[in-house]
Amino acid sequence: MRPIAVTLLLLSCAVAALDGQACEKVPPPFLPSLLPESARGMELRLGTDPTGGCTGMYRPASAAARLSDPWAMVSIKENADPALGEDAEAIRQHYAPPTHTLFTMAGWPVAMREAPLGDEFVALKGSVCVTVLVKNGDHGEVSRALAEVLMEKILPQIPCG
Repeated sequence: MRPIAVTLLLLSCAVAALDGQACEKVPPPFLPSLLPESARGMELRLGTDPTGGCTGMYRPASAAARLSDPWAMVSIKENADPALGEDAEAIRQHYAPPTHTLFTMAGWPVAMREAPLGDEFVALKGSVCVTVLVKNGDHGEVSRALAEVLMEKILPQIPCG
């Protein structure tokens, strides 16, 4: 009986900590500076986005590996949705299942869905929108692991008021 009570107590503390998450929208930093130089041994290849954002690709070095190994394309731009980005709970409600699967990465909600080009992970934090598109993923743990490596490096750098 005691292990169940301790588990319930710890779970309620974790839920209470997540309830108060907030991130006031402030001007975003220089967006390319948010991209890590590498992820899982894959070097960053930086591109620009005509909308003012930036794009980074993390692909295996060999052409053969690019055909089968998971790799990612990261898009970072200003968050254009005025209603989302400041309150974690509002993000969780907006991206509620069944259309998305929700994860917590770097302490912030991240939505995942299967997209035509791969597994798409989206985080709206403050005035920044981060999208990680995992190519050659598995629609599950392999895709999530690669997205999480990137989100764990990017999300803490986004200023929140």
